[in-house]
Amino acid sequence: MLNYELDFSVVLQPENLALIARGLIVTLVLTVLTSAIAFLLGWIGAVITASGRGLLRSVVCWAIEIFRNVPALVQVYFWSFAFPLILPRDVRVPLLFDNPPVSWLQLQTGVHVYYFAALALGLSLNTAAYLADIFRAGIESVGEGQIAAALASGLTQRQVMREIIFPQALHVSFPALTTRLVHNMKNTALGVFVPVPELMSALVTATSKTFRALEFLLAGAALYLVIGWVESAILARIDRRRAPWAIAESEARWTR
Repeated sequence: MLNYELDFSVVLQPENLALIARGLIVTLVLTVLTSAIAFLLGWIGAVITASGRGLLRSVVCWAIEIFRNVPALVQVYFWSFAFPLILPRDVRVPLLFDNPPVSWLQLQTGVHVYYFAALALGLSLNTAAYLADIFRAGIESVGEGQIAAALASGLTQRQVMREIIFPQALHVSFPALTTRLVHNMKNTALGVFVPVPELMSALVTATSKTFRALEFLLAGAALYLVIGWVESAILARIDRRRAPWAIAESEARWTR
């Protein structure tokens, strides 16, 4: 049996630390960006499916089913490698790959703009589909009496959504929302399959240079654990700070 001795000093070498630090920054940017986009799209989708009618609701329902059930990796691959082929070559190349802004940003950051955008789009749509169902359940949990009372008092549909439905639906959805957004953060590791130098890609690159896979994978696991814990703590704090007054005020105003 081979004796493997852990040597974490290789992780602390300056070139490897710089590689991991850049990957960590890309992962954090991806996490914040895709979470924000997914939150917005998920809420819009939930409102349409909960209260919409006709063709628009059917289209949104089908989109949610597609983006929720197709694996995130397949979606990332589609936007990264299949979608560009739909465009004519004389449009695809100068628009997505060979133009001064893309080249300049890649030179400055080491990140190819299109592949970063494709990864972000795939993750955002996948997470938004799940959030739409989560938010829809939250919307449907709001008592109809509160909504009727608010409408009878003269509030518009938009005001009812903002002042009555949104605070309570968001509070009810927060546990599932937190779980899904943390899962979205972990899905950024799919960037290892496309040319995006996020954290997992950095770990793989460092491993290929040093052949010390165990050390880098353990370090990466610890970093993902910390990011997930911090993200959960931030979301929980937001919910605790926002919920008491928002829920109490809306219920007090519109329940009898």
